[in-house]
Amino acid sequence: MHKYSCIILVHQVIKGINWCNTDFISNTVVCNYGTRSKNKLNIPKCHTTKYGIRSVYNILVKFYNGIPQNILLATNINTFKRKLKNHIILSNPH
Repeated sequence: MHKYSCIILVHQVIKGINWCNTDFISNTVVCNYGTRSKNKLNIPKCHTTKYGIRSVYNILVKFYNGIPQNILLATNINTFKRKLKNHIILSNPH
């Protein structure tokens, strides 16, 4: 359920439901091209493992970017939570 809570937090911050002192930047801001990952969040370039790749910010973005597009386009937060929970349960049957 840790992954579920992290993804919900990121989604709420992006949609303006929850406040956080971190801005999540989408790939459309960084690159103007219409790529397949244009709707995903940008993962900044990191030069260190301890403070970059393993940072909480990068882990949250990777979790969020791993969610299918149909779930991210849910109309309200309750629908998003329900679809996300079903996705996590089906992808991890243990």
